[in-house]
Amino acid sequence: MTSRSPLTVLPVTDRVAIVCLTGTVDADACADLARELGRHLDEAARRGKRLVLDVSGVPLVSAAARRTLRHATAHLAREPVPVIGATPPVREALEHARLPGIRLYGTLAEALTDPPRPAPLSVHPPDEAPDPPDEARDPQGEARDLYGEARDPLDEARDPHGEARDPLDEARDPHGESPDPRGEARDLYGEVFGLRAKARTSGLIGVAQGMLVVRYGLPGPAVAFALLRRASQQLNVPLRILASAVVTAPPPRAATEWFPGRAPHDRPDSALLRAYGGDVTDRRQVLAAALREAIALSAADAAEVHLTDPAQDDALFLEQHQGLDAAYWDQVALVAHSPQVCARAQRQRAAVTVADVAADPALSVHPAGLALLKAGSHAVHSQPLITRDACCTGTLTLHRSRPGAWLTARQREELTALADDLAAWRSWYRRTVVLDALEYLHRHR
Repeated sequence: MTSRSPLTVLPVTDRVAIVCLTGTVDADACADLARELGRHLDEAARRGKRLVLDVSGVPLVSAAARRTLRHATAHLAREPVPVIGATPPVREALEHARLPGIRLYGTLAEALTDPPRPAPLSVHPPDEAPDPPDEARDPQGEARDLYGEARDPLDEARDPHGEARDPLDEARDPHGESPDPRGEARDLYGEVFGLRAKARTSGLIGVAQGMLVVRYGLPGPAVAFALLRRASQQLNVPLRILASAVVTAPPPRAATEWFPGRAPHDRPDSALLRAYGGDVTDRRQVLAAALREAIALSAADAAEVHLTDPAQDDALFLEQHQGLDAAYWDQVALVAHSPQVCARAQRQRAAVTVADVAADPALSVHPAGLALLKAGSHAVHSQPLITRDACCTGTLTLHRSRPGAWLTARQREELTALADDLAAWRSWYRRTVVLDALEYLHRHR
């Protein structure tokens, strides 16, 4: 779990509040969770609000976390707390625990349109239902790493020396022939990683759908999704980015305008945008141009850019990458805490270099570090994107195949300037293009 509060609150209307739980809730974090969740439940009861618990940012719920949820919500068995956004492993674990004080829903809209009703009776009394012990596997048999996170099934293919084995090697005959092409396996891995990426964003989009249903009185989540998709296409804003803005923006201030009197902002006049020369509202192309420039000026072998997501407690979301394989970027698709190098740069608000990944005590044993080494990246440098008001809005990370700190003083200066340009563009994009998309939503509701 991160050092930040495990719970954040998103007011949807004066009758509904979403409490978002993020990070891995281990035994040490359970005391904070119990205290804060109890406070939010009491406050919701006093104000006559319906509280919804969003767990889309939780990769795994430990036995201690399940006991905490049981004790905090057992008294609500007649009107269980709606829980949304659970990933398949989290949903399975919560269903297995049979907590009487919670009820699982796929989206916020489903939770709000379903009238409160008692949870089904459990075989065990609420406070006596046994929770399996916290061991290397959860009750469903899913393996966990040292950080309490679900391990990638590919990690099971490591030999005793830590080297990753190709699952196809197990299928070779004595003559070394492989019955299945490697390309098919890579395609399968890519498909799995793509499904994971989709799962990471589906919860956030579901919350945005629910907020639009409640705010505008829409018939259902399908209509809300169609509205989101139309605004996304019209303003060329990725659906995930638009959903994040819906979730984090203050409610509309007027019937016809979301932000009445909003002043226009001129695009930054930066070396990055001048060299790019294209449409500055095209998020994907601007980020790709920044990556190309970073690789060229640093002589790196690969690069990635993460941007913070306000809807996920400013966790780092992988936006663009070049020269990296699927197994690695799957590990850094959403980064909330160390030991990943980008998270260190974000926390320190300063450039961080790991000259030898294999020699770094924390990174070398973490799944992300192991994926780095498997992909052939042995040295990493991460540059934070700092805005003029001293906010870290993301990171630019470079990779080298050979270990060692390779950047010269001049290259560091040029990378800092590039990162500043990218931070300025991102700030402008959020204040113009994204807000324009929200205005479109509000006008066409």
